[in-house]
Amino acid sequence: GKACRWLAVCGSHVSETLTISAGAELEKKAVAEFRYELVRLLNLAWYLFKAMLLDVKVEQAPVALRTKSKESQMLSASKNPTMLVIKSISKLLERQQAAGRMSSATVALFSAEIGKLIETYHVAQSYQLSPPSTALEGFVKFFTVVFVYTVCPIISLAELSDNAIEENVAGFILSMSYSLVVSLFYFGLYEAGKLVEKPFKAVMNLIDLDTMTATLSDDLASLVDDPDGEVPVFLPKLNA
Repeated sequence: GKACRWLAVCGSHVSETLTISAGAELEKKAVAEFRYELVRLLNLAWYLFKAMLLDVKVEQAPVALRTKSKESQMLSASKNPTMLVIKSISKLLERQQAAGRMSSATVALFSAEIGKLIETYHVAQSYQLSPPSTALEGFVKFFTVVFVYTVCPIISLAELSDNAIEENVAGFILSMSYSLVVSLFYFGLYEAGKLVEKPFKAVMNLIDLDTMTATLSDDLASLVDDPDGEVPVFLPKLNA
């Protein structure tokens, strides 16, 4: 989100190269189209990145983010659609550089932020693609269940055998209480361990993603220089 916002701000440094009336209007239109496309691609990159964190396959992007090109088909067929969008952002910037609308300093700023986007993506993907194996999960679950349902009865039987007949009832009740506490403790540890399997998905489920997405989209539209108001909020909150 931070890198996306910074790229939107950098987009304001891309300006027209012509001021003569013959070409000024075309340049103004080209710059406006660039800023619109930059914000659209940043929203699309976030949307696809969020889907990856939630382990959701995106067949089609929201209508507001689609174009008439074959972009949607390419993204749905790709295993890493977010990287394709970042590549499109890079190509978009190359065209602006070739047209002389960006200074060397602006190019360096864009390159640094795109590098951060790629690094963030790969770090997140590494966590997504390297969870504990299914065999290991089954192994841990099996021994957790076996431990709880064998040790606890053993504790109960030990209490019954160690106490006198008149104390058997109290000892049995205490042993069952101990067993319950132990069971809850170990099953609690097991459930906590399952969160480590897919940490990003677990955390994302606790966050109001609709509000976060709408806020980011609104920020991107506001941060880019858009005097004519042509850049919309591509991903508004649905219930807003």
